[in-house]
Amino acid sequence: MKRVSATLFVLIVILAMASTASAQSTPMRANIPFDFTVGDRHLDKGDYRVRVTTLGVLQLQSSNGSAAFSLLQAAPQENPQTRGALVFRRYGDANFLSKIVWADGLARELPKTRGEIEIARKYPGAPAIETATAR
Repeated sequence: MKRVSATLFVLIVILAMASTASAQSTPMRANIPFDFTVGDRHLDKGDYRVRVTTLGVLQLQSSNGSAAFSLLQAAPQENPQTRGALVFRRYGDANFLSKIVWADGLARELPKTRGEIEIARKYPGAPAIETATAR
């Protein structure tokens, strides 16, 4: 009985990981209407393709070819939406990509960088939240 339970548990974990990987590997496209920062890389506003590799690395590529990469960390599940979204923290006129949410509610966060922490110190209180909806 223990062997059957262990096998069933492993199967459930594998299926859960496969569905998570499937959602993350589905590329999104978004038009980001403002300049922003990913990690230590500043990017111009425009159309972007968003993809997460199987190793949990964010790949963000603009239509003009510029790209940024960042490691992601787990985030709490969101409510399912009709479309995914990119969530940004705004301090003054500086925008930092903070979270990616897929339409099924799966979410991943980007850790705050040293640069974001320094800018956040200049703007006490909670940052404004900006969202770019995926298409």
